[in-house]
Amino acid sequence: MQDVCDACAVFHYAEERIFEDKVRPAAEKLLSLADGEAAYIEKGGREAVIGYKPQLARSAQGFVPALIVPEGNAADSTQLVPLVQQIQERTGITPHDVSTDDGYTSQQGRDALLATGVEQISFSGSKGKKLLSEEEWNDPAYVAARRQRSAIESLISVLKHVFSFGHLRRRGREEVYAELLEKVIAYHFSRMLLVRQQKAAA
Repeated sequence: MQDVCDACAVFHYAEERIFEDKVRPAAEKLLSLADGEAAYIEKGGREAVIGYKPQLARSAQGFVPALIVPEGNAADSTQLVPLVQQIQERTGITPHDVSTDDGYTSQQGRDALLATGVEQISFSGSKGKKLLSEEEWNDPAYVAARRQRSAIESLISVLKHVFSFGHLRRRGREEVYAELLEKVIAYHFSRMLLVRQQKAAA
């Protein structure tokens, strides 16, 4: 029944657009009949898609201690603090270092994380550089943190291409989160095996 209602709603504002030249904001539109909670995701120069933009964190050992599926096309800069808070809630540990790309840059977010006990926060890119003094930006610890950031790109690549992180079979934000969490758990099993093999070899 809900699918029929959704189809009628789409028909109604499509009719408005064609005959009345009325354009509704994306937040008022149903962008997908298959999943009413999906959002219009546009990032950088990539092709826009209808779907979700999950956020995740990577630990030093390569595990995923935090996973969030926000509503809509939430700005990355608003998701950094919730990610770190989830790490603290799940592990009882406050990260010593946090390293992100330029999209997560925010003075408010940086201040909030420093207040929770995070000792070093590194943003890569021009936005991040503006928040730091020249001395901090060139500090060897910050330089090393920016270099380590590529590890998250490697993790995302593995999740996408090995664990089908970019393809979903469920719909609705809660169900999508559950599916992605299952894939993260599967990844953790493989990661645990690799870490054990590396320790045994050492």
